[in-house]
Amino acid sequence: MQDTYCPNHPKTATNLRCGKCEELICAKCMVHTPVGARCKSCAQVRRPPTYDISRTHAARAVGTGIGIGLAGGIALILIQALLPLGLFFYAIVAAGLGYMVSEGVSASANRKKGRTLQIIAAASVAIAFAIFLAGTRVSPFDWLAAGAGVYVAWVRLR
Repeated sequence: MQDTYCPNHPKTATNLRCGKCEELICAKCMVHTPVGARCKSCAQVRRPPTYDISRTHAARAVGTGIGIGLAGGIALILIQALLPLGLFFYAIVAAGLGYMVSEGVSASANRKKGRTLQIIAAASVAIAFAIFLAGTRVSPFDWLAAGAGVYVAWVRLR
């Protein structure tokens, strides 16, 4: 039997062929698809539509994020003024704010996800905590709670 080599990597012997065009491919060249190994040109690798965000959806997400962030910051000030919360409950409120911001941003962008929406949601939570920290005393736990809120918002939109 004759040795065959990858056209893109001439020193790599292979017997693997693209499932569509039958071109020789090696382990470096192949792309795993649901229907088997393909060459890069036949695989047509694209991002899933869940992560394609139009400018209109991004603009809506920014507006929603800023609105929820402003309301959340004011709500945090009122909650702290009216209810002396323990540290554990305060962390839950901060994580809940991150969750609400991420859900609002995702809903306004037609349930999309991705890096752009993660940045928008994290910035919106940061706005909420900037308003909160401007209106109250600042403690190290406030920064920790803000980090928890940003983390929840970031993770929800992966």
